[in-house]
Amino acid sequence: MTTLIATLIAAYLLGGIPTAYLLGKRWHEVDIRTLGSHNVGTSNAAKSFGPRAGAIVLLADATKGALAAGLALALNLPPWGAALVALAVVVGHNFSPYLRLSGGRGVATALGVSTVMVPAVAFVGLIVGAVWFVGMRNIVGAGVLAFAVTNVLVVATGAPMPVLAMCGAVSMLVLGTHLARERSGTRRTAMEEVER
Repeated sequence: MTTLIATLIAAYLLGGIPTAYLLGKRWHEVDIRTLGSHNVGTSNAAKSFGPRAGAIVLLADATKGALAAGLALALNLPPWGAALVALAVVVGHNFSPYLRLSGGRGVATALGVSTVMVPAVAFVGLIVGAVWFVGMRNIVGAGVLAFAVTNVLVVATGAPMPVLAMCGAVSMLVLGTHLARERSGTRRTAMEEVER
């Protein structure tokens, strides 16, 4: 139990590392939370700083998820424990302890988790996402599509219950965060227009 709790905390803190925020500060001397959708993730990084920055953030945020899932497996945590660690790293990304609980939406980090927890179906999802990116040149759409395909395949292939529960919980977290922040962003934009 002590190992599980320590790993959950480590996963949360790892997930909370705000890649897009750090990139914005380092390369552009700006807080990404003041730009675009105000989110700290791949989508806003790509829109605010360009596709190269979006790709870097996507890779870095996915790596966070992969490292957390890999740690859970290396420690031989039980399946439910590993699923909780996977959820913790995405929670950390979406609600970063370093940025007063602001963050991204979790798609890239969830993809990183999937590459370790369900590598075969994640590989298919990533291939589909890569094809989309080559055709459409849209890194955000590619990530979302890869995430969606991976989740559908996890269900279709009859993955074990802990994996299904993890994918369901992560999907609900990603969707819930997206909807909440989309609503907040729309409200903020409307207020800014009024102030002008």
